[in-house]
Amino acid sequence: MTINSVPQNSSFLVYGNILINDQLKFETLKYTLPQWANYWKSPVFLRVRGEYSEAVADFCANMENVECVQGAAYRQWRMQTWWDLRRKDSRFVMLFLEDHMLAKSPPDSSVLLQELVAHEVKVFQYSWNAQYQKISRYVQDALGSTNDLGVYLPLSRQNRNEILKIDTRCFISMTSVFEVDFFLRILKSSRPFVRKLDPRAPYSLEQKPESTWYLPIVFGVSKSELGICIDDDNTIAGSSAISRGLYLGDRSPRGENHHAKASLMSLAWKGKEKLYGKSSIPFIPLSLKMFLTRFISWPTYFSYSIQFLVLKFMDSLTRRRMEKIDI
Repeated sequence: MTINSVPQNSSFLVYGNILINDQLKFETLKYTLPQWANYWKSPVFLRVRGEYSEAVADFCANMENVECVQGAAYRQWRMQTWWDLRRKDSRFVMLFLEDHMLAKSPPDSSVLLQELVAHEVKVFQYSWNAQYQKISRYVQDALGSTNDLGVYLPLSRQNRNEILKIDTRCFISMTSVFEVDFFLRILKSSRPFVRKLDPRAPYSLEQKPESTWYLPIVFGVSKSELGICIDDDNTIAGSSAISRGLYLGDRSPRGENHHAKASLMSLAWKGKEKLYGKSSIPFIPLSLKMFLTRFISWPTYFSYSIQFLVLKFMDSLTRRRMEKIDI
């Protein structure tokens, strides 16, 4: 189902390829999607899957400048996203995640967009402001303070190791604004070759901090808070919107959500919870726990790597079929 026509000549696009399977996520989406659309003053292209896809489509029908499509033609999130964006004229695209909200006093979006163009930014981290503060302060100290709203780092193979000494954070992550051509390159790549995450899931997009194959790029992060994760503190206690009282909805049940429920890694995650969680098995030495973790993880990594090759072949057949009918 397609709702409303989205102009294809905007320099910016909010894009989401999301799974909404419960009322809690649906309520979160209704809160965050209008925020981001209004902030960037840009069109929105939303692909929604799951039990609540019809409800999301009905909600989007009442929003201006939004295109909402239900379901997916491809098995891999990355391939479906590439197909959706391959003909868009936008220069930049923000990946919309329903559980990241706009900060109360964000930087001016029009000025920020001008900076992304001027600095030729390939990736801009729009959320997890507290988590990226160490890198942000290091860059400002090294390059000098400016009047820019963002901090812009020319990231290369030569300086990557120095940056990782400051803090180990992903440079290619889901909570990003991407230059579209660069994003399409990431989506079409087969990296990483060893798949630690379900190749069907969106988080397979992310590249480990040590990766260098896509360098050099200009990486940016906002000086002030722009996006806030609603319910995940992510290594910094009290940093989420719920923890700070900025969002009054319920917190989603946390857990490993980067893997399919029927996958081997779901069992591995449950095993890790038994080893390290609150109800962990007592009297097991840490060295043995680490060995058991690797033992239950590597078979899953092997399985995901094989699955990727199979899914890639199946999606190539789907792509040929779709290109013939030019959907």
